[in-house]
Amino acid sequence: MIPKAHANFGTQLSGITDPLGGKWADLGAVINDLVPYAFVAGGLLLMVFLTVGGFGLLTSGGDPKKIEAGKEKIVASLVGFFIVFGAYWIYILILFILGLD
Repeated sequence: MIPKAHANFGTQLSGITDPLGGKWADLGAVINDLVPYAFVAGGLLLMVFLTVGGFGLLTSGGDPKKIEAGKEKIVASLVGFFIVFGAYWIYILILFILGLD
C-alpha cells in the first residue's frame, strides 16, 4: 500500500479568503483546482502561436527572413507543446505515485 501524502495548510491560511468569500481550506486543493486551467491555457496558446506562425509563412511572399520567422514560431510553439505535454504526464505520474485523486 502506498502511503498518501497530504499537507493541510488550513491552519496557516485560515485568515486568507478567496475572491468569492470562502476560506482556503487547503493549498494543495487550490493548486489542484488551477492545474487543469493551466493546461487548457497552454493548449489555447499553442493553437494561437501555430496559427500566427502558419499565417507568417503564408504571407511571407518568398522573403527568406519572413519564412524563417514563421518557421521559428512554429518550432517554438511545438517545443512549448511538448513541454506542456510532458508537464501534464509528470503531474499525472506524481498524482499516481502519491495515491491522490
